[in-house]
Amino acid sequence: GGERNFTLFEGRDNASGNSQTLWSAATMGREPFNFPNIQNPSQFITTGAGWACFTGIDATPLSNSNQHYYPHPLPISKESVVGCSNGTVVRTTDSTQHSFQGPYDFFIDNINNSTLWFKDYPPWSGDQTGSGTLIYSIDNYDRMEVELHSTYTKSTSKQYTDRYSPMPLPYEDVATNDEEHNCWTKHSALAIFVSAVPLTLASIVLWLKRKAPSMAITSYIGLSAGACFLYLAILERENDVNGFWGWWLSISGALYLAILCDLTHCKRQIARCPLVWGINVSALAFFIGVIILTGIFESSMAWPWIVFNVLALIPLVIVGLGYSQVFLLVLCAVGWLMTAVKIASALAAIAAPTANVPIYFIVLAISGLLIAVAGWWLNKNQDELGSVICYHMERLSLSRRLFPDVVLELEESATSNQSDDELQGDVSA
Repeated sequence: GGERNFTLFEGRDNASGNSQTLWSAATMGREPFNFPNIQNPSQFITTGAGWACFTGIDATPLSNSNQHYYPHPLPISKESVVGCSNGTVVRTTDSTQHSFQGPYDFFIDNINNSTLWFKDYPPWSGDQTGSGTLIYSIDNYDRMEVELHSTYTKSTSKQYTDRYSPMPLPYEDVATNDEEHNCWTKHSALAIFVSAVPLTLASIVLWLKRKAPSMAITSYIGLSAGACFLYLAILERENDVNGFWGWWLSISGALYLAILCDLTHCKRQIARCPLVWGINVSALAFFIGVIILTGIFESSMAWPWIVFNVLALIPLVIVGLGYSQVFLLVLCAVGWLMTAVKIASALAAIAAPTANVPIYFIVLAISGLLIAVAGWWLNKNQDELGSVICYHMERLSLSRRLFPDVVLELEESATSNQSDDELQGDVSA
């Protein structure tokens, strides 16, 4: 049921975004069509038996999985596979049977039944480097059954060695999962006590004793490093770190920003420079965290951008005006420009290709004009808006309620001493 003459190639369209997918085009007849689940295809080769083979990434949604990771509605399995197509359908290898690292050097044995041969690297496992070469073959393109012609064992130098065998030999794992997990746990625990904890404690001490402005930054870096190492120690692996950073930067950045803003209203004398530096850094961390968490650059839907503007940009505008922090307003302007580019790209996707440049020009020009007008208006009314916001923030401040008023206590003590002196003077008279 395949095409008599067809061409496989790598390409992308507006629907696939930045992902390169597999496309098929008949020599004569219908329009080219793509296979969106096959990404980054390469090593194209024709078998001479009506099939063309390649290697790529199988990005198939796992519809039967119970784990859903935000912002994707369904988790996606991305496995390196070898595939073959007859121009109409694509057959791929079973990733549960053979996990490839990066197949290469494809060649066809035309004498032996148009068999496909290719090489691959041994998998990384424990302290093994994955060096060496494995040889595979496929001779039935309907079933895509893979035959392994190599094996690798643990050598005395703790490196993989491979040797050719005419018959498939069993795979011998050189390190158990427990050893790998214990390695991650030990390294992460060591990093916590050697780097993260000392950095955080030293930063806090220098902040309190020397009032160094940058100590608010290093304190947050130390806390973030400790949280990351603790996450790796508990999870015992390094995958899904991007998800951790999205949640950590957004939540910790918001909390750190709120705490430092609250300390500016404290009745005790606290150095202002570290607070200003910390407010700017925590705002940047919060800004980046919300971007990662919402996945605005990976999603084609509008709701992540709405969440980003409402939960990230509006609070940064309020804090920037209330505490006179220009950097926070710059972050908001950058966020609005990003939103304008997304709006322009969405309009360009539904318009004719010749209208792309005018659409981007008009949308970005209007956005720049609106940002300029907003900046002029805020500059004119910044003092009034800042005083109103600062007044309400001061009323809600917890630090003013928790810490005593040192200045007032000193004034009351001086007043009482003055009254006692006056009273003694009257008695002497």
